[in-house]
Amino acid sequence: MNGDRSLNAPFFFLLAFLLSSCAAIMKTQPQDTALPTQTPPAKTTKPANQTNPSPQLNPTPTSTLLPTPSPTPETSSTTLYAVVGVSDDDVLNIREGPGAENEITATIPPHSTDIQTTGEGVDVDGSKWVPIEYLGEKGWVNAYFLAEQVGKVDPELFEKSNQVLQALKEKDFRTLSDFVHPEKCLCFSPYPTLHPEDLVFCPAQIKTLAADQTKYEWGQFDGTGKPINMTFSEYYERFIYDVDFAHADLVGFNEVIGTGNAINNIQEYFPQAVFIEYHFPEFDPQYAGMDWRSIRLVFEKQNQEWYLVCVVHGEWTI
Repeated sequence: MNGDRSLNAPFFFLLAFLLSSCAAIMKTQPQDTALPTQTPPAKTTKPANQTNPSPQLNPTPTSTLLPTPSPTPETSSTTLYAVVGVSDDDVLNIREGPGAENEITATIPPHSTDIQTTGEGVDVDGSKWVPIEYLGEKGWVNAYFLAEQVGKVDPELFEKSNQVLQALKEKDFRTLSDFVHPEKCLCFSPYPTLHPEDLVFCPAQIKTLAADQTKYEWGQFDGTGKPINMTFSEYYERFIYDVDFAHADLVGFNEVIGTGNAINNIQEYFPQAVFIEYHFPEFDPQYAGMDWRSIRLVFEKQNQEWYLVCVVHGEWTI
């Protein structure tokens, strides 16, 4: 047994020395050595049932500016008015106070637009007077000669349209004929929807229509479908100037105001035309606006001149 211990001692001494040397070598190995770079796996489509990971909040860069939106064009909320019912050789008086007995402080030319009211109107002797401002002038005018503007105004066309309307009111068909398109002539439509069978008259015919006793068929009555068989004078009283359009409550510049079931197809028949609508929204409140009336004067330009091509009557249709 003693011999065995003496023979194994060197072996155990050598084994201990080798183990301690390995430990020393491991302690001196660097700890921040990077592992070999691996190629990332190719991207794959996420399975439909895979749950999205919780979103990570990234800090917002303080110096990044959001795009500035394009500015919206400013629109005025102020209601503007146009002069109606004043002939070419007359003016609309601005007075110091409400009522015709007040002193005239300024005047407004016929066919003027962009008049602003500055307060509530008052009734004086059966007429409504409103405070206005026009080109820096302030005062009171008779509201009978003002119509609310709807749409963008063409001053030249508005003047001509008022002249046409005045000729219609006065039954001055010789003057009216001067405004009629020399080639397309003038059509008449009893309702807002134009039809191929609408009657057309040229300038020479317009001059004598008032005396013409011929019964023409102007279309069909809305609701019944019966033919509208009338002379021009009869048609005029029913489907042209059945109310005083020269003093309408609203005037639309290529804007439809009066609406019912009938379709406005002016642009279909006259693609290059524009129209001015003179409109009364109602006459008797018990009908809740179903008794509205309009007249639309349709114009086309030829050689830089506006000409009348159609007169369209408007009313509620079934």
